[in-house]
Amino acid sequence: MAQRLMERAADAMSFVRELQQDFQTRNEMITRSVDIIEMRSPVLVPTAYETTAMKVRTHLPFQQTAAITASLSVNPISVHRDPIGSTDRAQAQANRLERFWEGAWERQNGNVRVLRPFIHSLVVKGSGVLKALPRHQSAWGGYYKSGRAQMADLFGETTKRYVERKRESEYAVWAEKYKQEKNLPFPILVTCPPVESCYFVGSDDGFKAFVEVKDVPYYETLARFGAGLDGAGKVVSAERIAAATGLARPEHEWSAAMGGVRTLRMYEVWLANPAECLYILEGPGDNSPEGGEMVKRLVHRYTEPVTGTLRGPYFHSYGITTSSRDRAYAGVPMLFPYLVTIDLLNSLNTMAHNGVYTFAGWPSLYVDPRPGEGGPMEPGVGSAPDGGEEEGNDDGTFKWKVGTVFPYPVKPVDAPRLGVDLHRMRDATRADLNQALPDVLLGQIGSDTSGYAENQAQHLASLYFDPIVDNAEVAVADLFGWQSWLLANVIGETVYVHSGKPLNKKRGPALGQLGIGPSDLQDDHEYRVKLTPKTPSNDLLQVRRIGEELRLRLMGLPEAREERGRDSSEVEMDVLEDVVKEKLTEVVVTRTVQEIATIDQAEVAGEEGGAVGAAGIGDITGNAGNAFAPGAGMALEPTVGGGPGNPSGIPVAPGTPARHLDLPGSP
Repeated sequence: MAQRLMERAADAMSFVRELQQDFQTRNEMITRSVDIIEMRSPVLVPTAYETTAMKVRTHLPFQQTAAITASLSVNPISVHRDPIGSTDRAQAQANRLERFWEGAWERQNGNVRVLRPFIHSLVVKGSGVLKALPRHQSAWGGYYKSGRAQMADLFGETTKRYVERKRESEYAVWAEKYKQEKNLPFPILVTCPPVESCYFVGSDDGFKAFVEVKDVPYYETLARFGAGLDGAGKVVSAERIAAATGLARPEHEWSAAMGGVRTLRMYEVWLANPAECLYILEGPGDNSPEGGEMVKRLVHRYTEPVTGTLRGPYFHSYGITTSSRDRAYAGVPMLFPYLVTIDLLNSLNTMAHNGVYTFAGWPSLYVDPRPGEGGPMEPGVGSAPDGGEEEGNDDGTFKWKVGTVFPYPVKPVDAPRLGVDLHRMRDATRADLNQALPDVLLGQIGSDTSGYAENQAQHLASLYFDPIVDNAEVAVADLFGWQSWLLANVIGETVYVHSGKPLNKKRGPALGQLGIGPSDLQDDHEYRVKLTPKTPSNDLLQVRRIGEELRLRLMGLPEAREERGRDSSEVEMDVLEDVVKEKLTEVVVTRTVQEIATIDQAEVAGEEGGAVGAAGIGDITGNAGNAFAPGAGMALEPTVGGGPGNPSGIPVAPGTPARHLDLPGSP
C-alpha cells in the first residue's frame, strides 16, 4: 500500500513539474507586474554610482491599480435568478433565492475578503482564481454532535413506523430551530488563492485537472494528516509510519529536521478522471524532481458526467482578454502596455533625484588659491589650521574638523547641469503612463469642461475596464452555481442566512433569517451576477439612456430594472406599495378635512339653534316671541323633484295649512 502511494505521488509530481514549466512565462510576467506595483522593480544604475545612488520608483502604478480595484469592487454584487415558470409562485421563489445568495455572500464577507482580492488580481496580474469548498463537517461539528444525541433521545429502540414518522418530524423541527438560534457559520468557504500558484489543464468545457501550490505551517499540517519527518527533512506519510517503526523522527525533533525552515510545500492536485484529489507534502529534504509524499487521497463527486470536467472547486477568470493562445498573454494585466514605460520613468526619476542630491544638495569643493597665497600641501604632509598635523588622504583629499576655517580659498565643482531634455523626457513619460488612468476618472477636469463632455469622457475611459467586469461577473456567477450544487448534493440540509441587504434601502436593515434547502433549488443552479462599478456620472448617463429607450418603447420596465441591477418584481412591489400609500394618505386627509368641517358646521348650527329656542318659541303665558318671517331660511335654488302641490320643485311661500290650530293667545 505504501509503495503504491509513493509511486502515485511520483507520477503526480512529474505531472505538476510539467505544468509549472508550461506556466513559467505567465508567472514571470505576473512577477514583473507585481514588483512594479509593490515598488520593488529593479532600477538600472551605472556601477560607479551604485553605492551612492538613491533608486527612485514611481508610485503611479500602485495608485492607479488601487483606484481601479476600489471602483470595481466597492458596491455589493446583485444576484439574478430566472424563475422556473411564469407563475407568481415561481417568481417569488426566484426572488427568495436571489436574496439568499446575496445574504450568503455578505455572510462570507464577500466584497472585502473575496471580491476585492479577486478584482485586484484581475487588474494587477491579468487573471484570478476563486475557490469554494464545503466545510460543514468542521463548522457544523457541534450541530451534528447534538443531533446524534437528540436522535438517540427521540428514537431509542422503537420499531413502530408511525412513532418513527412522528419523531422524525420532531427532529426536523428541533434541527431547524437549532440552526436558527445558534447562528451556524455558512457551510461553504470561499477563498481567493494567488493565481501564480495555480496551474490547470483545461478544455472548452472546463478543467480536466487543477493544481494549487501553497506553503503551509509544518507542525499544524503534519499533525493534521498524521504525517512526520525523517532525519533528512523528508515527509513521511501516516501509512509509511504505520508500516515501518522508527522511520519518522519524534515531534520534538521536527524543528531540527526542518533546518530553520518554518513551512512545507503542499500540492493540491484535483483530477476529473479519475475523480480524486491528491494532497502531496514536500519538505526541505524532498528536493528531487519527483520529491514529495502523498499524505491524503480524497475521492470526490465533482466530475461532470457529460463533459468529463470538474464542476469545481476552482473558477478561473482572465483580466483583459486577448486572442492569444499563449497562457502568458491570453489574459494580461491593466498595466501590460506600460511595463517598459514604468521602467523608463523609474530610471529618469532616479537620474533627476540623484542629480539634485549630488550636484546641488551636497556639492564637491576644490581649492582655488589666489595669486601669491600658495595652495594646499601634498597629501599627508603639512600643518592643520589649528597647528596640528593635517589629516591627509592618499587620494588627494583632506579631512577637516567641523567649525575650523579652511586656510585656502575654495569653490564648488561646477558639475554637469541637468539638461532640459531630461525633464522633458520625464514629463512625456509620465503623461504616457497617465493614460492608464486618465485624470477624468480621478475627478480632475478643466474649468472649461462641460458636464456632458465630462460624462462622455468618463464613460469612454471606463470602457477599458469593461472586459475585467464582464469576466468577473461570469466567474462569480459560476461560483454561485457551484455553491448551489454543493448545497443540494453535498450538504443536503436547509441553510439559514440573514436576508442580506434590504430589498430597498428605505426598508431599513436586514429582514430576518431566510432558509433555503435542496427542495427549493429544484436541481437548477444557473445564476447571473451583476457588478455595479459605475461612477455617478456613468449612472446618470445610463439612467438617461434607459429613460430614452423606455420613451421610444425599445425596452420594457423589467429589462430596464434588471439593467440597473434591481429585481423587477421587488421594484414593482415597492412602486405598488408607494402608490397605495399615496392614495390611502390622500383619502385619509380628505376624510379628515370633511370630518372637521362637519364638526364645525354642527357647532355653528348648535349655537344658532340655541338662539332660536330662546327667542322664537314663546312661553306659557301666551307671548309668542319673535316669529320668523314666512319663507325665511328656505333654499335659494329650486329643490330637486318637488312634491305634492309643487311638482316643479320651485320654492313658494307657505300658506295657512288646512286643519291648523291657532296658538294660545292668538286672535
